[in-house]
Amino acid sequence: MSSFDYLKSAIKQKGCTLQQVAEASGMTKGYLSQLLNAKIKSPSAQKLEALHRFLGLEFPRRQKSVGVVFGKFYPLHTGHIYLIQRACSQVDELHIIMGYDDTRDRELFEESAMSQQPTVPDRLRWLLQTFKYQKNIRIHAFNEEGMEPYPHGWDVWSHGIRAFMSEKGIEPNRIYTSEEADAPQYLEHLGIETVLIDPKRTFMNISGGQIRENPFRYWEYIPTEVKPFFVRTVAILGGESSGKSTLVNKLANIFNTTSAWEYGRDLCFFASRRR
Repeated sequence: MSSFDYLKSAIKQKGCTLQQVAEASGMTKGYLSQLLNAKIKSPSAQKLEALHRFLGLEFPRRQKSVGVVFGKFYPLHTGHIYLIQRACSQVDELHIIMGYDDTRDRELFEESAMSQQPTVPDRLRWLLQTFKYQKNIRIHAFNEEGMEPYPHGWDVWSHGIRAFMSEKGIEPNRIYTSEEADAPQYLEHLGIETVLIDPKRTFMNISGGQIRENPFRYWEYIPTEVKPFFVRTVAILGGESSGKSTLVNKLANIFNTTSAWEYGRDLCFFASRRR
């Protein structure tokens, strides 16, 4: 990528034409085009400053630190969150890249104790909801179909992820992971420094595989945004004054969960008043 590709991304995000940007920055469209394509060896500092000011960018530009976290998040758990929060605190910008493969994901589900399969939108939604207030986190989905399952296939995967990050304008300085075996692979195949966070699971002793095998045993490690996916809803049916409300309340106490009061009586009452 050229040294001014970040300007191309900023112009695209602002939604302006090259002509509009050029006029606002006090330069011709031709000059701007050559600048963006690194054709000008010694660009005017005054013009660069005006361009950065119009795009809302810092000038002179400070090299920002960019981190990336890879994972399936199948499902997202508190170990992932701990890793991401630690990584987020160490960089200016953090990219979470969620890998998915329909065939692999289906096999993981069939081998699990989960009652329903998390979809790609489910997993993206969990990440988006969990980190919605952290503006320096970006979330992406990366299609890994046709790539040999982890921990194999590093050559093919690294080629694919390089192309993906280039397309998205992601230029990471660091990769964050909890998997010790992955660190040398990232360095070898991507040439990016890798930072290990809690590799021995001393702070957060959980894995996605454990939750897939027994979600309710590891309930405390399932984030608030993910728990509704696993919750089972029980309906009690019966005649009037047959003890349904009492039974529902007792069941909720036993299983340490919430309950809803009977709705049928209110529904019938309001329906009859409308007639």
